[in-house]
Amino acid sequence: MKLEGATVAITGANGFVGSQVARRVAAEGAFVRGLIRKQTSGEDLTAIGATFVVGDLGQSEALETLIKDVDVVVHCAATSSLDREEAFEVNTAATERLLKAAHAQQCQRFVHISTTGLYDISGANVIDETSPLNIGESVYTESKAEADRIVLQYKDLGLPVVILRAAPIIGAHRGSAWGFKIPQAIAAGRFPLVDEGAGKFPYVHIESFVSAVVGSILSDKVTGEVINVIDGHSTWADYTAYFARSALPALSKNDAPAKFSSHSQFSNAKAVHLLSLTQGKTFDEEMLNSQKMLAELSLSSSPV
Repeated sequence: MKLEGATVAITGANGFVGSQVARRVAAEGAFVRGLIRKQTSGEDLTAIGATFVVGDLGQSEALETLIKDVDVVVHCAATSSLDREEAFEVNTAATERLLKAAHAQQCQRFVHISTTGLYDISGANVIDETSPLNIGESVYTESKAEADRIVLQYKDLGLPVVILRAAPIIGAHRGSAWGFKIPQAIAAGRFPLVDEGAGKFPYVHIESFVSAVVGSILSDKVTGEVINVIDGHSTWADYTAYFARSALPALSKNDAPAKFSSHSQFSNAKAVHLLSLTQGKTFDEEMLNSQKMLAELSLSSSPV
């Protein structure tokens, strides 16, 4: 299908990923309609010629307005809340409501943003889309895995769905967990280094990931597929070294989730094959961008 002239609904449209997807698809000639929670968050969408709906996926009226006459849905909204009820409401129940509305609307594509954090990485050398999941690690992974399962049910009902499981998404943006929020914790010495940081840190740059989202809309080869989106691997030691101002607290791998000490590698072969995924900026370039942003923020907040 084509993006030019298509109407694309984006949940979480003012978040890190959603805002970048909105900007890119608008540049491709699509009409963008974003779902945001506050009226004051709509300025960036207005600036790119997009419209927005204020509300959330628990509000039937907002959902109806968001989905009306759209061709494509890109579902970016999610929560990392540790509260079980909230996690399942936002990550699972809201996804099912959105799928139901998109199916009734006969949308041409439903792109669901998921995470490589769902996989069981204990003892695995290479992880691909066929690898088993470890859904019980947290309420986040459990609720996201259940959402993925429901998305694939709608594939069987005829809705053209795609699931993109992203590695940690890096990018110099205040909404980015791995490019801003966690680096702040590292700089403050509040992020432990597990097993001396020897474990692998998988990542995907935001530009690469947005290109994967666009590719999953344009290509008919990907409908019904689950695709892992990864640019490469660094180490936790290298990642934290960009932001640490002093030695980080040490933690044994026995006392931390497996992802912080795993030496497993994620395969991106399917994304390369189906989406022609190529890496844009290098890991070093983007970490330096995040480092610069943190430094500028620190200077701007310092007393004169």
